[in-house]
Amino acid sequence: MLDFKFSFWLIISLGTISCVPKKKTSDITFDQEKVVHLLVDYYTIHSSSILSEKTIQDSIEESYLKVYCQHKNTSPQEIRKMLEQLQAYPDSLIKYQNIALDTLRRIQEEIIRNNELSQRKMM
Repeated sequence: MLDFKFSFWLIISLGTISCVPKKKTSDITFDQEKVVHLLVDYYTIHSSSILSEKTIQDSIEESYLKVYCQHKNTSPQEIRKMLEQLQAYPDSLIKYQNIALDTLRRIQEEIIRNNELSQRKMM
């Protein structure tokens, strides 16, 4: 009797777990490299605006974003739309953010290494 109850509840539990809706899978049509570059550039724009005085940070960020969009032949609305679509897929967003942060870290290390080399040449 005990084995029957245990088996019954085990089957019910497994059935319930298998019926749980699956997480959204990413069907983002954007190129991974494009998304990563966008995130790196967006983080750079945001961090640059943070260095400004608090009262003008938003307008500085908006100005930087407009200049960036002119260079990339896109609009701020397209960038925001792309970021909103990414937020609908948290797993993909986290993956792209990690790649972007690794890229920023590598850029920072290259800058530090180049500064050290230039200081050694000066000596």
